[in-house]
Amino acid sequence: MAYLKAILFSLVVIFGLTEVSLRTFPTLIPVNLLINFQKDLRKNIAKKRKFQTIDDTLRYAENSEGPSVLTYKPYARIQYDYKDPGIVNTMQMDGLGFCNEPLNLYHQKNKFDVIAVGDSFTWCTTIEATKTWPSQLAHISGLSLYNLGLPGRGPHEYLALIKRFALKKNPKMIIMAIYEGNDLGSIWTQNQKQLDYSDACLEVGLRICKGYSYLKNYVFGFWSYAFNFYVQASLKVVSVFHQGTFFSQQARPIYLSDGSFNHFQYSVRRTTHQVDFNPYHFDVDVPNWAKKLKEGILSLELYEPILRDFVRLSREHKFIPVVIYLPTVPTAYMQYVQFKYEDQKLKEVLTFFNHAQTQYLMKKSNLLGCHFIDLTSALKLAAQKYEDDILYFREHIHFTQKGNHIVAKALAPQIQYLLNGRP
Repeated sequence: MAYLKAILFSLVVIFGLTEVSLRTFPTLIPVNLLINFQKDLRKNIAKKRKFQTIDDTLRYAENSEGPSVLTYKPYARIQYDYKDPGIVNTMQMDGLGFCNEPLNLYHQKNKFDVIAVGDSFTWCTTIEATKTWPSQLAHISGLSLYNLGLPGRGPHEYLALIKRFALKKNPKMIIMAIYEGNDLGSIWTQNQKQLDYSDACLEVGLRICKGYSYLKNYVFGFWSYAFNFYVQASLKVVSVFHQGTFFSQQARPIYLSDGSFNHFQYSVRRTTHQVDFNPYHFDVDVPNWAKKLKEGILSLELYEPILRDFVRLSREHKFIPVVIYLPTVPTAYMQYVQFKYEDQKLKEVLTFFNHAQTQYLMKKSNLLGCHFIDLTSALKLAAQKYEDDILYFREHIHFTQKGNHIVAKALAPQIQYLLNGRP
């Protein structure tokens, strides 16, 4: 009995020390554990660590102006902590919560020539607002342009943003930017029913999962750093056996138990040097969406309702609908890329992914009455030409200032032709 008391006392002491340590030094909590903490506690810790939270956003309820949509708050300052050269880690939003300069641009004008909408590849991801491809396109072409890009959004949200913010400005043209990596997957995800429990939690059984959910939200979880930390770490241990993932990036297996890719680091090899990309496997979903498409789990027809609604809006509101296609790092650098594992297999599935999407979008856009511009060739040519000036940031694999410039430069003559009938 004394032995059990000693063990219990030791556990209480360890729990208490953990609680004090994590409260004193919240940066000790790995981000991939923090994201599954109890939501209110997670938000408070995120604020201490200067991460963006739901408090930085504003939800517009569905009304006569359009569907419900989530944006950043006006003048929000969004912070990151990346280390790549040329990174801007603090982004200032404008008076509407988007990435534009001047900050009152939306309210300055009653009408824009062009409005662009897209995800983080259209937003100012770690660059100045004036260096995004929409802003550089406006500078090169002399057109008035507003950028409705937001990170973490997909085609469903693009339409919501158009209905809510773009149409009232009577644009001559709206450009919808489709990102090769995950926009198709985003549509598929939004069409699925989402469970409230993580996969790792479900693996230990639904009853245990429900009990954990109760403790997390009503007993210990809403105040205890240590409880959330140990529970999430334990669930990660479960994943080691069920999926093979843990917060050590070095020990990642190449595949998960369902056969999907779990490792997606790669290098771009040039004449005199090598650039290592994606050290944290941020876009490991890319080859898995590609694999799902090749296996028939995903369908390219998911794009059809989005394109059809986009074209319908263009006819009703008299603007030119343009869809552009933005490729991933491996696609742009395909002739130079070397994957750490399964090099040939990954190259084959990603080449298929690019070809299948671009061909479908081109044919479907032409059929429905929408203009389609594929930026793959422009970025591949630039990748070949500029050995020392990379087009994507190494860590988070979004466009650098140079990559954004290549997109804007390639778009400018085509956009001017569509608007004016001449380049």
